Amino acid sequence: IEGGAGGIGALLNLLVVVMVLLLIARQPQALKGNRTMTAWAVFLTLAALTVFYSQLPKMTFKLLLNLSTYAAIFAVPFFIVKDEKGKKFWIKIILASSFLPLAFANLGMVTQHPLLNAGERLSGTFSHANILAFYVVFIIMFLFYVLRMRILRIPPFMLPLLWLYIVDLFAVLVVTQTRGAWISCAAMFLIYGLLKERKMLLVFALVAGLLLSVPLVRTRLADLT
Repeated sequence: IEGGAGGIGALLNLLVVVMVLLLIARQPQALKGNRTMTAWAVFLTLAALTVFYSQLPKMTFKLLLNLSTYAAIFAVPFFIVKDEKGKKFWIKIILASSFLPLAFANLGMVTQHPLLNAGERLSGTFSHANILAFYVVFIIMFLFYVLRMRILRIPPFMLPLLWLYIVDLFAVLVVTQTRGAWISCAAMFLIYGLLKERKMLLVFALVAGLLLSVPLVRTRLADLT
């Protein structure tokens, strides 16, 4: 187990962290007063202390490096997004970057090719179905945010296509059979409905009822215990 603490992945994580530390050194004002990054700093400091008394220090350090990478990637937009134009540009990039992975995921659903499926679970281009599932949850919520908040000026003919894309994302999410991702996605829509748009609760109930009628979903949820 401890031997898995190194490798190319750990090196890439370290490079990402170093890159962001250099950005912080050059542009410290970018994170000034950022409460979320302050919370990350406190959390990572506490996590770093555990390395000194862990029974598996190498494995613990690898986990710390992973967590530090998440914080570093989270910090990047504060350095590269300078204005509204830059924000819209990167939103388009993120959405466009999802098309190819989702195309392969759809191909995996249709062909059941072993390179895109792990047994009965869809994994697409990712190493595990769970990773694909949580990536899909991110894209669903990201696209939903763009559509509901009207961040971008979207031509009318594109709107139905983007909503169909969300439907396709839900189909991919179901086939991954990742219950944690299902629950996360449901929780986010439920919270949005309660705090922002009550009419979304009706849509949530209808979609949840429809999904619960799918045998695959019922089977996976039945053996949660």
